Amino acid sequence: MVLVCLISLGALLVVAYWQSLGRYTFVLMIEKDGVRMLKGHVPDSFITFCQTVSFITPAQHRVIVRGDRHLGQLRLTFSRHVDETTRQKLRNQFPYSAYGNAQLDWKLPNHLE
Repeated sequence: MVLVCLISLGALLVVAYWQSLGRYTFVLMIEKDGVRMLKGHVPDSFITFCQTVSFITPAQHRVIVRGDRHLGQLRLTFSRHVDETTRQKLRNQFPYSAYGNAQLDWKLPNHLE
């Protein structure tokens, strides 16, 4: 009986962990020496642009770019130490149309305003 409970608890933990990973469509890490895909896939054109961004990234920082689906749209989220200029450059170069989102509405939903 104890074994069955432990197996059930283990299965529940595995499912919870799997669900927590499924939040992001992709995770991309930009370091001084290059770009690594940690999860998912992005078009090669965006990876090439990220490699040029890696040349201006300070050596002590890693830029983490995540694709987060929210209300049917893909939003880019960044690690907190990334300056706004770099964030905007990455947002402008990201191919949203590859994810079926050619037009994005950046207004907050009515219940959040």
